[in-house]
Amino acid sequence: MSPRLFLVGAERKSVRERLDENERPAFDAAIDSIHFRDLRTRPSLTDSESRVLHALPVYETVAEIARAFHVSPNTIKSQLKSLYRKLGCSSREEAIELGGKFQLVDRYAKSAPAR
Repeated sequence: MSPRLFLVGAERKSVRERLDENERPAFDAAIDSIHFRDLRTRPSLTDSESRVLHALPVYETVAEIARAFHVSPNTIKSQLKSLYRKLGCSSREEAIELGGKFQLVDRYAKSAPAR
């Protein structure tokens, strides 16, 4: 899967406003494939959501995360659903990327999460 770049709508507008009229069409064409998120503030996560977010780059499946935290896979699924909703995403890769963008998690960390 190719990496995705996320640009918050406000960032796009800010950059675009700094360009002169001749540069804007090239900028618009260059960012055409970027996925935009309209998150204005850093999401506030519960401890459980944060713990699951940190586990996403470490464990490959929901079942592995559940075993590591000694909880039901349904508990992890519920926490993921809430996490995805708060981040405005629908996949583990997007959650990791957005978690890094909002400094909720080091997107390059591969160590096991603390309990």
